[in-house]
Amino acid sequence: MRIVFVRLAGIGLCLSLAACQLGSGLSGLPSLSMLSGRAETVVLDGAIRVVAPRGYCIEPQSAAGSAQTAVVFLGRCAARSKVVAALVTISIGAEASGGVMTAGGVALAAFFQSEEGRATLSRSAKAEDVTLISASGSESVLWLYLNDAAIGSYWRAISAISGRLVTLSATGTVEHPLLPEDGRALLEASYSALQKANR
Repeated sequence: MRIVFVRLAGIGLCLSLAACQLGSGLSGLPSLSMLSGRAETVVLDGAIRVVAPRGYCIEPQSAAGSAQTAVVFLGRCAARSKVVAALVTISIGAEASGGVMTAGGVALAAFFQSEEGRATLSRSAKAEDVTLISASGSESVLWLYLNDAAIGSYWRAISAISGRLVTLSATGTVEHPLLPEDGRALLEASYSALQKANR
């Protein structure tokens, strides 16, 4: 198992990119509603096409990161929309970073239960701040439900798209808490849209 953990250590580069964007109450981040956003965009010189699920739009100033990685934010297209108020963060890793997914769902789930894995998921980089509530999925995508001391409980999905490691998370705010079932459903819709756009 130690060999597998060493192989998976690189997953932290992409995951921490998303974790750094999540603060308590999402202060300083894009709004839960992207009133001037659009439904799709292309990042990393055309390597990845991001398409938002119905009712959600992309934050205009998204795609922060570097020449090889990107972070894209999604929110409701309208403040009074019937869709759930939430901020979806999509973090895209460097080329070929998706290779860690070949370890399989069981190995990935075990990694995130380890101290190193929980530290990778933690906004504070401290394993003790994260409790992994559940981990499930297939060889192509892993679904994690966890509690972070800084932002509470939320869902995160991890997969490989076009050879790149991609993580998605959905969070709410103190004013607009996101129910577990709503967070999972939104992530599934976001992942499905991303996967279809990059076949």
